Amino acid sequence: MNTIFKVDGKPFFPLGGQSSNSASYAKEELKVFFEALKDMNGNTGEVPIYWERLEPVEGQFDFTIVDNVILMAREYKVKLILLWFGSWKNGLMSYVPGWVKTDKNRFKRVISHDGHVVNVLSSSCEENLNADRKAFCAMMEHILKVDSSEKTVISVQVQNEAGIIGRSIRDHGPEAEKEFNSPVPNEITAKLPNAKTSIVGDIWRIAGAKKEGSWSELFGKDASELFNTWSLAKYIDAIAEAGKNVYNLPMYTNVWLDRKRWSKPGVDYPSGGPIPKVLDIWMWTVHALNLIAPDIYEAVSHDFRFYCNAYKRDDNPLFVPESDGRRGLNNDIYMFYALGQYQAIGYFAFGIEHSILPDGTRNQQLIEIYESFRAASSVIPLLIKLNGSGNVHSVVQEPYMEWQLIHADQYDILVDFSIIRADTIHHSPHYTKQRGRGLILQAGPSEFYVLGGGFSTAFRPKNHTVDYADHDPANYRNYLCVEEGRFDENDNWICSRVRSGDESQNGIWVHTDVGAVKVIIAD
Repeated sequence: MNTIFKVDGKPFFPLGGQSSNSASYAKEELKVFFEALKDMNGNTGEVPIYWERLEPVEGQFDFTIVDNVILMAREYKVKLILLWFGSWKNGLMSYVPGWVKTDKNRFKRVISHDGHVVNVLSSSCEENLNADRKAFCAMMEHILKVDSSEKTVISVQVQNEAGIIGRSIRDHGPEAEKEFNSPVPNEITAKLPNAKTSIVGDIWRIAGAKKEGSWSELFGKDASELFNTWSLAKYIDAIAEAGKNVYNLPMYTNVWLDRKRWSKPGVDYPSGGPIPKVLDIWMWTVHALNLIAPDIYEAVSHDFRFYCNAYKRDDNPLFVPESDGRRGLNNDIYMFYALGQYQAIGYFAFGIEHSILPDGTRNQQLIEIYESFRAASSVIPLLIKLNGSGNVHSVVQEPYMEWQLIHADQYDILVDFSIIRADTIHHSPHYTKQRGRGLILQAGPSEFYVLGGGFSTAFRPKNHTVDYADHDPANYRNYLCVEEGRFDENDNWICSRVRSGDESQNGIWVHTDVGAVKVIIAD
């Protein structure tokens, strides 16, 4: 598996939730988050660490939040990805310390084209970089000290949806202006001639394909956004590099997407963030960051798949650190596109505390999201083993779809959304009215694992000859094994129920609460 995540030296598939942005401030909120994480069978939690609380007075560090988060994760027996809310959080400087916010002369802000001071730290200011880097390294040093033996923390996100929000595409301060009018760095210009299928390459060719020159000379009307992209990438990568020199954990940064409309940088999304348009600038600039990871909140299938495809690259496997965990937006369905078709190496839902109501009961409006996560968690070892093999197939019922045909290695698999076979436990309308979604994984020539809900399957060998005397032969296979179950933490299959009799004679049906169904076919 091509992944950055490892536990005990072995590939690890992080699946779980991200806490709400202020959850780390209070243990009570963290407890609800970890309860929700365990309820969805998540193995990893994403939790923010705030610069303002880590370094309330310059040079004086308080690691209470870091310690609280790590100890609670250990209590719930899950891994952690820490989110560094440093210079940027959603394109703003909301979580920087007060001593940074109040010293505008030392810690420079972005200046708009018309001289307006924007409340965003400038990525061209060395003091900003030095202060953030120092605090980040102090955090990494503390994590090394308290966690290097137990390795609860498996990764760190550097900043959160970085960029500029508010009246400006780039900084027009004196330091930034000097960089903007200087020659574009060789690390960028050297890549341009071979960027045949790159949006950045197209912008360069339209502007005249000059081999050298300033940002305006090489990139024309898009120069400001591309310059700010390079400046931001360089700044964040420098922080990641310094942190890795202290404690070499995998690191990535995440993306506030542009939503594909006529979006304006600096207004509709943070300018400089690694949206698809400018992603190549990031990939050509960073060296310490392991991943660029999109936060995907898309309710439309086409858009969801567009972003999965944009970030699944040979130099950047797909990792989704945020998706919707509060409003639905079809996340319970489309996550299976990411896990199957786009070979994601991890997947998370944001704000999972909303799945637990104040009285401690489950929020029924969100239950299908968390059932999908529980189903996916049952086959994590196979997601690791089969990633990139072409043997993990997405099952997604698009509107008006009655069936889906999947071509596996030696079998054709008919996925039927119209009639959901069931047993005495699963006759409730709750199961039969939901849209079909899930995965079909092929672990051997005749060994499959089926999971999800709202569909049944029939298997037919590819060399099968249709005999009209047969009675629905695909639905009446000779099964050696049909079992419900899941894989445990040691990658062993644990059977919870045998279904080799009547329950398999009309195809293999699944519901999200059965885990996975192991199927071995005799012929």
